[in-house]
Amino acid sequence: MSETFMAAETAETGAAARRQLAANARATGELAAALRLRNPPFVATIARGSSDHAALFLKHVVRYPDIGREAPLTSGLFTAVVFNAG
Repeated sequence: MSETFMAAETAETGAAARRQLAANARATGELAAALRLRNPPFVATIARGSSDHAALFLKHVVRYPDIGREAPLTSGLFTAVVFNAG
């Protein structure tokens, strides 16, 4: 039986993430530095579908940078932003 399209996409996830990280490393670093300087009082996300899952993950990483994806559910709007980029 041949591999399904979804299985092929899933298998490529790690390589795709590495490509995106490498391609966007400079811009991501500049954005992180700018955000650290501004120290915004909150983060807001707007998303639907699978993007909503990505926004939920971001919320956990921002709220709990040391535990990231293992963080418990929290409210959608929070008062402190911590960027742990390096």
